[in-house]
Amino acid sequence: AEKWLAEAGYPNGEGFPELTLVTEESEADEKIGRGIQTLLKHFLNIAVTVNTEKTKNDASALDEESAHMLMYKVCADSPAPFSMLDTLHKKTGWSDKNFDKLISHVRKLATRKEQLEILGQIDNILCRQEAVVSPLFYETSPLLVKPRVQGWTHAVIGGQQLDQCFFEEQLY
Repeated sequence: AEKWLAEAGYPNGEGFPELTLVTEESEADEKIGRGIQTLLKHFLNIAVTVNTEKTKNDASALDEESAHMLMYKVCADSPAPFSMLDTLHKKTGWSDKNFDKLISHVRKLATRKEQLEILGQIDNILCRQEAVVSPLFYETSPLLVKPRVQGWTHAVIGGQQLDQCFFEEQLY
């Protein structure tokens, strides 16, 4: 990032315009926003204003001058791997013919191996080439499951699939 800033005419972040990060009004989002603000200032000398006043968490609802960065939570509408990438694409309002073609194509593929190859191309376009989105973190739901519980798996989208669980017999 330092190299790219220098190449763009902002060595050590000098003269780089101040950025605005819009977050939801929650304690957790405010802490994350302050963390982003601190890291960008410390490592790249880029000033960031964190704005938590807007509550509409929709990238397409903001005009270009409202925010340079928007932090929002996204949940896929299905457990299919391409669903999250498609959801992120739709949330931003960004459009790309090649991306749209690949998303349409990956939905028709039968095997996971075929899908993963195309998904890599899709991810590369969305998160690297065009940098439309930059996922910072993924929230988790940590759960403790006793070793005697067998057949338990974490559900891909919300809730738990308990119908396959059983207790391993204990020998005493």
